[in-house]
Amino acid sequence: PDYPELDMDKSQKPLIPEPDYPELGYIGLINHGLNCCLNSLMQTLFRIDDLHKLLQQHKDSRGLEDPEMNVPHQLYKLFYTMKDKAEGYVSGYSLINCLMKNGIQANEELDADELLRQIFSVLKQQLDDNSKLALLELFTLSAEDFMRFVPCGHHEVEQTRLLTIPVPFLQPNDLPYQSVEEALKVFFRIQNLGSDNMVYCQKCKKTATAYQECRVLAYPPIVCLHLKRFTLDYNTGRPKKLYDYMPFPQEINFWSFHGQHADCPEKEQLHSLFSVVVHSGNASSGHFLVYTRNQDENSWHRINDTYVDTVSWKDVQKTF
Repeated sequence: PDYPELDMDKSQKPLIPEPDYPELGYIGLINHGLNCCLNSLMQTLFRIDDLHKLLQQHKDSRGLEDPEMNVPHQLYKLFYTMKDKAEGYVSGYSLINCLMKNGIQANEELDADELLRQIFSVLKQQLDDNSKLALLELFTLSAEDFMRFVPCGHHEVEQTRLLTIPVPFLQPNDLPYQSVEEALKVFFRIQNLGSDNMVYCQKCKKTATAYQECRVLAYPPIVCLHLKRFTLDYNTGRPKKLYDYMPFPQEINFWSFHGQHADCPEKEQLHSLFSVVVHSGNASSGHFLVYTRNQDENSWHRINDTYVDTVSWKDVQKTF
C-alpha cells in the first residue's frame, strides 16, 4: 500500500532546516516534545529486519477494530514511511497517539528500559500467538532463576525470560566496574543474598540464607543491555546519575560468562553491537539520542531526532 505521510499537528512541526544526510536510509524523527526517548528506540527497532518481517502481516489493521489503538499496525506504518523516504525526517505522531491510547505516556520523560518494556508488553497483548512467540524468540533471553538454600541444601528453579539484561554499574565498594564485560561476569555469577536478603524456604518453612544464579538456556538474536546508571542518593533520598566511564566492545560472546556452558555448541557465537541509546543530562531531566551501526559498511551514525551525521567508533565509545 502507498501510505500517505502520518497525520500530525502542523503547529507542532519545528521550524528547522532539512538536515544534510550523509547517505540514504538514515531518516530522522520529529521531536513533538519529550519523545526523544521514543525516537531513539524506534531508530533502533527500525534496523531489525526480522521485526520488519513480523510486522509485515500487520500492514492492514486487524485484531483490533480501532487502528489507532493497534500498536503493531502503527509501528508498521511508521517503518514503512521511513523506508519509503530517501532523506530528511518523518513524523511518529500517530504512533505517539496510539501508545498514549494504550496507557503509555510516550510524550513524557521516561527511562529507555521502562519505555521498551511498556511497548513490548502491549505488543504481546495485541499480536496473535504465532507472532507473539516470534517476538519472544527474537528479543528475550531464556533462563532459569536458580535458588539454593543453606544449610538445608533445598533448591528451587523458576523458568523466566529477560527482555533486557540489567548490567550493574557499581561494585559493592561503590566503585564502578571497569567494563561492561566485567559487570556481566558479576551479574551471571552465583550471588550470596546474605542475611539482609533472606528468602523463605519451602522445605524449612522459614526464611533462610540463599544463593541465587541466573542460568541462561538460550540467547536471542537481539540482546538488550541496560546499563544501570541511575541509583538512589541515600544522603538526599533522590535519584542520581552515575557519570563514570564504562567501556564496551563492538562484539561480545555472551556464552563466555557461563562456565557451566563450556561445551555449548553456540559457545563461539558473537553478538555485534548495532545500536547505543544514550541519555545526556542528569537524573531529573535530559535528552536521548542514538548511535546506530551499518554492519555491512562497519560505519556509525548519530541520530538526534531529525538530525543525522556520520561518526566514528571512537566517538561512540566516548558516549559511555
